[in-house]
Amino acid sequence: MTESKLMPLQEAISTYVQDGDLIGIGGLSFWRKPISACREIIRQNKKDLSICTFVGGIDVDMLIAGGCISEVRSCFIGMEIFGMAPHYRKAVESGVIHVSEESEANIALGLRASYLKVPFMPLKGIIGTDMPKVRNDIKQIEDPLGSGTQVMAVPKIDLDVAIIHVPYADEFGNGNIAGAVWMDADMGKTAKKTIINPI
Repeated sequence: MTESKLMPLQEAISTYVQDGDLIGIGGLSFWRKPISACREIIRQNKKDLSICTFVGGIDVDMLIAGGCISEVRSCFIGMEIFGMAPHYRKAVESGVIHVSEESEANIALGLRASYLKVPFMPLKGIIGTDMPKVRNDIKQIEDPLGSGTQVMAVPKIDLDVAIIHVPYADEFGNGNIAGAVWMDADMGKTAKKTIINPI
């Protein structure tokens, strides 16, 4: 019989989230965000975290307000119809946090590269954009197999911890997402540690 992985959220955050970690936060915008885990990170006064999320909202904004974040990697941080994320905007404008510009494809392929244990994944969609100007770790290369095709090399994203909010989970660490998965499954596969935060 497999040993139960069930533990209180306070213990999970204390055990698995360390200062300076790169944390993947699942969900999208206001949907399926692990807010209770974010509150616990703030309560435990975790510092210097880098956050990677497809689209962030109140989750990222509250972590910034709590003084927990030094870097954000995301396509968008905001409150949708409610406007800008005020703490995010203030932190970016004042230089308190670093923003690593991402596209959805960058994040998807960066996670996939990590899962496949390769240094990068090729992407054509950002050729001709300003992405290489703001990201010196993204390079344009020629197909090494000789076709002459130009692609962008998008580096892998190695998450220390993924925190994923799910409607259903069992005590053995299996989670079930009823609905859109976004990049949550890839985050869970690539992270060194995964915290499943059920309802």
